Amino acid sequence: MTIKRSSVFIISLLLLFFLQSCSLLKLELETEAVPLNKKELKARRLLNDYAREFFHDVRSAADTIFDETDSRDIQINALVWKIAATSEVKNKAFQEDPVVALIDVWMLAGNLSDYFKSAEGKELFREYQSVAVTTSDLLLYKIDTIARSVFMEGYPNAKILVDKYRAEKPFKDFDFYMESSFDKWYKDQQISDSIANVDKGTMPQVMKNFSNKILLGSEQTLYEAQWGTELIFKKSKLDSLNIQKISDEFNQNLDQMIDVIRESGKTMQSDAEIFHRDFKLLVKNMNQNLDSVSLIFREELGLFREDLSTEREAVMLSIDQTSEKVAKTVMEEFHDMVKDLMIYIVILLIIILVVPFTIGFFTGKIYYRKRDQDNRD
Repeated sequence: MTIKRSSVFIISLLLLFFLQSCSLLKLELETEAVPLNKKELKARRLLNDYAREFFHDVRSAADTIFDETDSRDIQINALVWKIAATSEVKNKAFQEDPVVALIDVWMLAGNLSDYFKSAEGKELFREYQSVAVTTSDLLLYKIDTIARSVFMEGYPNAKILVDKYRAEKPFKDFDFYMESSFDKWYKDQQISDSIANVDKGTMPQVMKNFSNKILLGSEQTLYEAQWGTELIFKKSKLDSLNIQKISDEFNQNLDQMIDVIRESGKTMQSDAEIFHRDFKLLVKNMNQNLDSVSLIFREELGLFREDLSTEREAVMLSIDQTSEKVAKTVMEEFHDMVKDLMIYIVILLIIILVVPFTIGFFTGKIYYRKRDQDNRD
């Protein structure tokens, strides 16, 4: 019976270890990935909306310049502005850490505003320069308003850091590439690497951010293809070709594809919610199974402890009986040893006392007998 219960106990331990190992998936997805706090959720939501506004505002302003001017150089600059600026805001707005993403987009808008007023950028659109300046200033004002809403009392310090980052690496050309402020921001905030490298957001939050990025990125990619084609025509001086029909057909197909992408985004969001619900149900079932196994484990552990207590009592009784037998045997042997020792002592006393006396007695008797005999002679 004891062996059977011990086997069940060992099997329960192994099963508990297995389920605990399986639950690492839950722990990794639900505990190690730190959920976004209210501040970060707010930053992400506002940034998602801002990225779309940025895209449409820059596109609208660049299209206005493109349509109103006859200058090939200005039209090329308008196309480059649309492509470079919208691509960079997409890369920066959907980062894993919403606060770092906000800082980067804030820097991007500020650098754009500075660039169109600098010596390198103030003549790009000539008489239409005010359109680019007004648009970039408006985008900077919008992101500055978002930063005030997110950072609140921490806004002044955040603005000082962003202004410092902007001054360190201003835009010098139309590339608009900008390194992320991740390392600088965490260093200035005195946040350790162990905290900075923790995954941000639970699975539903990550999935939602990913779907928003894919939705905007897909729509933007299609526009970039059209803009890139127009840019090639402009740089290659192919304006004399009659491409209006091709452009209209492309735009029509582009609009249809954008509608499909938007519907796909809604479907993706619905699928993410269904996945989250099913995943929670799976985790709930795993937890219930783990609780059942834990209950079995506790019951078997209790039985094992009872068997162990019974076995211990039997062992202690056996030890007591053995001790008594050993003590009795030792005492018997001790008595026998004492008896033998007394005999040896008596024999030793006889040897020490009686033997010398006897030898002396007979030696004296022989001596006196010999002396008497000599006297007679």
